[in-house]
Amino acid sequence: SIPSRLISNLLGFFSIGSIGFAASAEPFEDPFLQNVDELWQGIAQVLSDHQVPGGAVVIVSPNGILWSEEFGLADRTTGSEVTSDTVFRCGSISKSFVALAILKLQEEGKLKLTDKVADLAGDISFVNPWEDSQPLRLVHLLEHTSGFNEQSLRGFSESIVNVGLRDSLTFDSQARECRWRPGVFFSYSNVNYELAAYIIEQVSGQTFDQYLYDNVLVPLGMENASFLFIEAIQEKLASGYRDDVV
Repeated sequence: SIPSRLISNLLGFFSIGSIGFAASAEPFEDPFLQNVDELWQGIAQVLSDHQVPGGAVVIVSPNGILWSEEFGLADRTTGSEVTSDTVFRCGSISKSFVALAILKLQEEGKLKLTDKVADLAGDISFVNPWEDSQPLRLVHLLEHTSGFNEQSLRGFSESIVNVGLRDSLTFDSQARECRWRPGVFFSYSNVNYELAAYIIEQVSGQTFDQYLYDNVLVPLGMENASFLFIEAIQEKLASGYRDDVV
């Protein structure tokens, strides 16, 4: 199934064939997995236990790809197989890319992790009863220590594709309320990174997806990755399935 609210939930589409290194099927050294056969046994067990239609595994080191392999089906209906060009949703791993973009903007002197969110987020509001003494700062969003609630079920289930961040932030405005002094407790919330992504737009002057593509994905050799459900992604995207739906 195609994910909804792609930008607001920060679901990127990453291709296993987009990293600019040469793949190798040679055995690799690892204290837990001594050979490829043992790895395959583990993969087969996961596929069996969770009824996974297909997937891909890539093992990398600082020198490049050590081993990669594709297996199974990208789409059960059509019977198309997973290939090195198949694109998968990366889900919350995209938060790492958001944080990287924030650090790049800090390196460029355009913001600081200690900046107040109120000074960066433009007209996006939030509630922090302790704002005068303990303001909500950008670092709290990245740490999940803002105290924000998680997105509501309504927010996750909206079926608007490629909605802009500014519009998506109107869905769950009630979630942006600090339940405790910022920086005190950890509580995971997608709302933190949704707001952090919007701050990237405010500071960079570009849309979130374009800034990430130009300044993070392309320099990493990931030209085939995207945060938008574009036509090129549709053609290569693996279908998603839920284990509670036949």
